[in-house]
Amino acid sequence: MGMARISGKRAALAMVTVGLALGLVACGSDDKTDTATQSSTTVAATTPTTVAATTTTAAPSLLKTATNAQFGTILTDAAGKTLYTRDSDPAGGSSCTGGCIATWPALLVPAGSTGTLKAPAGVTAALTSFARSDSGTQVLLGGKALYTFSGDSAPGDTKGEGVGNVWHVAKAV
Repeated sequence: MGMARISGKRAALAMVTVGLALGLVACGSDDKTDTATQSSTTVAATTPTTVAATTTTAAPSLLKTATNAQFGTILTDAAGKTLYTRDSDPAGGSSCTGGCIATWPALLVPAGSTGTLKAPAGVTAALTSFARSDSGTQVLLGGKALYTFSGDSAPGDTKGEGVGNVWHVAKAV
């Protein structure tokens, strides 16, 4: 009985944490630069963790792969938008906030999702997440935070590659 109570409390805490974290959503912007004036705040990550299963609801498949003539096999979100990583992010976290996160929306775990996140076939890097202090639970692939780019208007666009010499198309690894 004591074990069931602990498991129930952990499940409830996980659901509340995910629900609160996902309640905040990133906004769009047309600012296409990544400068120090956008934000100097670092969103600290605790130890990256997989999202623990708490109910029988299936975990989301947030990532897809796509073949790109220039970059090979790249990662996209569920809608086919190209995903990016940022060289200046700390391992297991993000330093993209304020104007940066408006231009580079974080790939977030959808509200109400439970279970372990699933990587698409061919992707072997660990798929984990961390709770951002400003906009939900962000997805990490191999410890690198994933983002979309507000300047990409259609699936397959890769206009964010090389912006500020720190943004790069996320490749399947």
